[in-house]
Amino acid sequence: MNHTPNYNLSQWEKSDKVLMDDFNADNAKIDAALHTLVGQVAGKAAQSALNNLSQTVAGHTSALAGKGNCQICCVTYTGTGEEVTQTLAFPDRPVLVFLMHGSNAFAPCVYGTGMSRTVGYSTDSSFPISWSGNSLSWTSSSMNIKNAGYLAIALCAKD
Repeated sequence: MNHTPNYNLSQWEKSDKVLMDDFNADNAKIDAALHTLVGQVAGKAAQSALNNLSQTVAGHTSALAGKGNCQICCVTYTGTGEEVTQTLAFPDRPVLVFLMHGSNAFAPCVYGTGMSRTVGYSTDSSFPISWSGNSLSWTSSSMNIKNAGYLAIALCAKD
């Protein structure tokens, strides 16, 4: 029996006896390689989506500058994986902040409230938020996954 050069997969010849163990071993190799590839692609796609969204918001922010009493602010952060309080500061007082992870999970934070809720995860959860001047603080493991990229889009009041 011969084997492929990259993954050492079985290459049977007509005279070889096909064994279940060889077939299952090949499937396990293929499954592991695909799983690794999917993880790499998903991570790059999520970061790419955040970058594109960040650029779009920046473009809208420039277009809206000086056109009213509201400002759109965009901030990114990378999760640490720890259950710690995160704080983001904005140039003006935020009245609404969307914390986003990739394109599928977000948490809306409304000024004056003390709680937010993640939306888009299989187990959505509430978490405490607090406001101080131009800052928003929160403690949530679901919005602080280790090495995950996050985007915060805020509507800030131009007082």
